[in-house]
Amino acid sequence: MKLLIAVCTLVTVCICITKGMSYDELRPHKAEMTECGRTRIQMKKVMCVPRPTMEKLIPQPGYTFYPNYALVNKCSGYCPGSKSCMPIRTQPKKIAVRVYGYNSTECYHVFLEEHTKCKCHCSVKESDCNVHQIYSENNCACECLNRIQCDEARQMVWDEETCKCICNKEEESCSTGLEWVSSRCRCAKVMEMNQLEQSNMDMDMDMAMVHAKNPILHDTEVLSLFDSTLRNE
Repeated sequence: MKLLIAVCTLVTVCICITKGMSYDELRPHKAEMTECGRTRIQMKKVMCVPRPTMEKLIPQPGYTFYPNYALVNKCSGYCPGSKSCMPIRTQPKKIAVRVYGYNSTECYHVFLEEHTKCKCHCSVKESDCNVHQIYSENNCACECLNRIQCDEARQMVWDEETCKCICNKEEESCSTGLEWVSSRCRCAKVMEMNQLEQSNMDMDMDMAMVHAKNPILHDTEVLSLFDSTLRNE
């Protein structure tokens, strides 16, 4: 049991480091059970609105700001699903500070961006997707059409950048008449290899055409429609 707890703790710390978060930021808060009928859930206080936020002031190299923090309104609060609280209107804010340099002290105005209106939006935009991905507004993410195929394949791992399955083992030495096919993680005949590659290209093109004609379909619906078309043929 102690070993399991230690492993879980290590995994949690690794996830925090990967996402740029400290362990304390993901530490569960203490809670006690109460009756919902007597409890007021005050959602209005945590909705997406501009809130006073401390922002650190960054001077030019060799100089120091005093104070080195300023209080400005920034968008923060609850948003449903995968959306983030983002500004839709801003204004400049002028902050007076002292600037300390080598044998000098002067006063300056530092200009910051202050948020005046907020809205829940997708932080990931359609322009963030590459040529191998499609934009899912419901999930606020760039997604690939053929992810399910990779999940069902053995010894293959998914590459989010290229939207392709990548072989998860070292290349093997193939016998005479066979060549290594990385897309299938095995040795295959030259003719078979060419047919597999052409089949993959045709499948990707057909799925892209189906999705272009039906942009509101989810990935599983595209695959189901594609499979039924193949059976009818």
